[in-house]
Amino acid sequence: MLFKPKTRADLGAQQPGDDPSPKRRNLKGRIVGYGMSRTSVEAILAGRGLLLAGILGPELFGVWTLFRIGLHYLAFVGLGLLRGLELKVSRSSDTAKQIRWGKAAAGHTFLLYGVLSALAAIAWSGSSERVVNVALLGIAVGLLLDRLWSYGITYLRASGGLMRFAVLELAHATLQIIMCLVLALYWGLPGAFAGFAIANLAGIAMFAGRAPLKPIFEPRRVFQLIRIGFPVSLMGILSATLVTVDRLLVGAIVGLGALGLYAFAVSISELGVSFAAVIRTVILRDVYGKRESPHNANASRVVLEQVLSGYATLGPPLVGVFALILPPLIALFASDYHSAAPIAQVLLFAGLLQGFINVTVLGIVAEGRQGRLPLISIAAVCVNVALTITVLSIGLGLQGVAAASLLTRLMHAGAIVILLERYSSVSGLIIAITRFLAPSIWCAVAVFTISHLLPGEDTRTLMLQLLFYAVALVLLSPAILQALAPHPTCNDS
Repeated sequence: MLFKPKTRADLGAQQPGDDPSPKRRNLKGRIVGYGMSRTSVEAILAGRGLLLAGILGPELFGVWTLFRIGLHYLAFVGLGLLRGLELKVSRSSDTAKQIRWGKAAAGHTFLLYGVLSALAAIAWSGSSERVVNVALLGIAVGLLLDRLWSYGITYLRASGGLMRFAVLELAHATLQIIMCLVLALYWGLPGAFAGFAIANLAGIAMFAGRAPLKPIFEPRRVFQLIRIGFPVSLMGILSATLVTVDRLLVGAIVGLGALGLYAFAVSISELGVSFAAVIRTVILRDVYGKRESPHNANASRVVLEQVLSGYATLGPPLVGVFALILPPLIALFASDYHSAAPIAQVLLFAGLLQGFINVTVLGIVAEGRQGRLPLISIAAVCVNVALTITVLSIGLGLQGVAAASLLTRLMHAGAIVILLERYSSVSGLIIAITRFLAPSIWCAVAVFTISHLLPGEDTRTLMLQLLFYAVALVLLSPAILQALAPHPTCNDS
């Protein structure tokens, strides 16, 4: 199998000259530290959105939202270039080679997004539709700088500077909220666009000298990066489809009111995906690290094994506690969405599984098997569509749609585990899938059962629910204790 747990004797037998590059001594500390930093960044950017909504008003803020969605999808035009850059820079120990890869990626970014920005400017000058016109102006001003910022921060993280990466991310987010709000107060939406571009330009200036910005045009290198990153990027597009297709079907079949409730529940479920993004950033270089020797490759696998085991074992119990606390919180702070609470309870586990999938993909890319990812994602989208239409047609409602989404994520995660693991027997595959997915299934069933047997949102009911949930977790206690136990580590290189 891909992951064979290492004993202390195995790790102690490594020779000094074979000391692996991944630094695993303080993995939990790095996750917690970067998690706090990333939470601050997300809070600042969320604050930017809320304050801009108040300054611009609903219509212009809608254009700002359209602009942000446009930037998100235009990132896919790069065909996964930055995903390939992550792997190549992380795996190379030669600074000159890292710089060469960076310059090739910078050259492609300048060329591709420079042309797209120019086309957006031309379209803006010829458009008569006011909303589209203003959105095109924002893309023309901000697209190239946004992608250059993304390139630079990706290179910095892949080259091994997590602390610098976190500091720059935080500084950039702070500049974003200051520049966007100040200029929006004076010039409205065009000012917000200008602030966005200026903040990105300042961010690029901050990493100048740490990431190569002088472009070179090497189609061969660019093709290698895209060949690595395109399947992952395509999976990203399909994953975006996977998390939106059920909402589209709810809106089309049930109506906009139901869509609002379901979308509220989905927004809560994205907490698991956000936490997984933190983990992915922290372990990226550990997993992608150089693999010239078997010891280096084994060390990278051990890091991913530890993280996935901890995420799959500890995440579901914690999500279950939050799921039980959620209905009283919604009743207290968002009573209009009271009926969305049971839906959100189910979708919390779907979001946790999506995060597990996102982290697991790192190991698949590191092993060079990313070419199969799009097919698995296409199958997941098809299954989700079929299940959603089925549950709506037989009248199971929005909670049935949420259950269909959870079931789809379970099957998707199972397929990803099969792709990651190397087993020659069916029994081995079943054991691996059970090991990673059984805690999520058990905790989701426990939360569903307890919520229906003990309905209510008062404090006494909540305490009883948590008590019964603690009893349900006894079955998982051996796995939880094993996940919490310290792991043997190698010396840092």
